[in-house]
Amino acid sequence: MTSTDVQTPLDREVGRLLQDLDLRANSLIITIFGDTVLPHGGVLSLGTLIAISREFGIGERLVRTGVYRLSQDGWLSSTARGRRSFYAITDSGRDKFEDAQSRIYSHRPKTWDNQWQLVKILPQMSQADRQILRRELTWLGFGQISPTFLVHPSAEGGATRRTVTELRLEGQVFVFRAAMEDFIEATTVRMATSQAWPLEDLEADYRRFIEQFEHIGTADNLAALSPRDCFVLRTLLIHDYRRILLKDPQLPDVLLDKDWQGHVAGEKCSDIYRRIVHRSEDFVAHNLESMDSAFTLADDLFWTRFGGLPKP
Repeated sequence: MTSTDVQTPLDREVGRLLQDLDLRANSLIITIFGDTVLPHGGVLSLGTLIAISREFGIGERLVRTGVYRLSQDGWLSSTARGRRSFYAITDSGRDKFEDAQSRIYSHRPKTWDNQWQLVKILPQMSQADRQILRRELTWLGFGQISPTFLVHPSAEGGATRRTVTELRLEGQVFVFRAAMEDFIEATTVRMATSQAWPLEDLEADYRRFIEQFEHIGTADNLAALSPRDCFVLRTLLIHDYRRILLKDPQLPDVLLDKDWQGHVAGEKCSDIYRRIVHRSEDFVAHNLESMDSAFTLADDLFWTRFGGLPKP
């Protein structure tokens, strides 16, 4: 990661992360666009993407294949300017990125109003559409409590509505909000949530995340990082955290164990991010190319991440 030929212990730690995380091109590109490109205007040159992907062991061919597939899936669109190509986040892709960001960078879960959002699949829906709807709602954090019922205790109505509308399934589902009757015991609810969501697997993933970044996230280690190293570490940090968090329904505290490791992992991620964000932004400003050559300054929403980042 550094420009010297001698590898420091910190370089080896970053190298270990690159090996352990087993990066995939498409997923890494999503992380780069969501964490860095979106708050800077949403456009990145293909040449820049290829160059910075090398820092993560991803070659040019895989990057080109990745952006092609993401374009086919509606996440990105391409524009040619002379012999150079630029990739921008599409409108539909921006909606998905922003939905994900509201979960990834939120400071703590909101206070629960004891209301559940429920999606009831009606009999006329085809099996193929059911599979697609379940996949998309699971991505939003819904759990399945029966073959035709999906629930979430704190889902945003706008995201659910947009998903159903984009899939053109408005006439094939009921979506409503409801409160649990008070005669239903808490143990019954906890049992149902453990069956609807893979909480044990999530707990194990969060513990691994904490262990992965425990050593490299010390104050002395972070202070020694160059702007490029900060950018690489910030990307790896969010990449790994995102992969876990987007499987996490972010249930209210009353539905979780008291020592839920998701909170510990979130605090670890927030702490490291805060310590390296300014130096990583220095790297972004000097090395990433947008349509107008230089990257724009990060938007105001960027500085609200994790409950408010310290502005430079």
